[in-house]
Amino acid sequence: MKKMRTIFYTIGIAACAAAVGGCQPQAPETWMSATTAYDGKWQFSTSVVEYGGEVASIKDNILDGMYLEVYNTAANTPNEIWVRAVRILPSDYGVYPMLAKLNITGSPEAFSAPITPNTNNGNHYYVVTADDDWLLPTSADARSLITQAGETIGGAWEYTKVTLEEGKILTGAATTLGGNKADSIYLKFKLQVDEITWESYAPNPAAPTTYAWRIVPGSNTYAYDETWILSGWRYTGFPEDVHPE
Repeated sequence: MKKMRTIFYTIGIAACAAAVGGCQPQAPETWMSATTAYDGKWQFSTSVVEYGGEVASIKDNILDGMYLEVYNTAANTPNEIWVRAVRILPSDYGVYPMLAKLNITGSPEAFSAPITPNTNNGNHYYVVTADDDWLLPTSADARSLITQAGETIGGAWEYTKVTLEEGKILTGAATTLGGNKADSIYLKFKLQVDEITWESYAPNPAAPTTYAWRIVPGSNTYAYDETWILSGWRYTGFPEDVHPE
């Protein structure tokens, strides 16, 4: 029960405001990041091991409006980072956002993080038919499977949890599409897919024969992992890197 999708992440920028009417000293700990070596906006290629390797080149992802953000947490501790997948352009096949707070161990040159919830995986769940068709639960095709209230069917919920198996950030080790030097990044994730159970019901008492699907509470169970590798460089802002030919 597998479905290929595309996922990724972005950088938060904090600003400090000047006090009005005087030169009062500011508290740097309120805005200075403790994770500077990790923080940034990153451009990357995407590979999925279970699907045979690269599924999107760096150029593909740039043209599709994809980038990654890494930034510090509110606690601003050196061993915690947020990672976020961002798409700034619309897509015909949807967006698979990731927002996960990682408790990292190691150094920027070699780090990892244990499994953690993907807090922004969105509503990426599907009704899965006997023919392994993945249908959006609100689609006409999915609703056409219902003949009465109380029926059940299997489904899948993508990318509910994230594990960072391996991470590397190397200073000046990458050469961009425009030939510029930049910091390189390599991230190897395990993304969890869950099995779920749907049940049919009539959401509107005034229309008791109009049915819909809802998830059976507590039906999430681990199904399998997908191995995603994101590899690229820190965003430079140079036109030849941002707008490749």
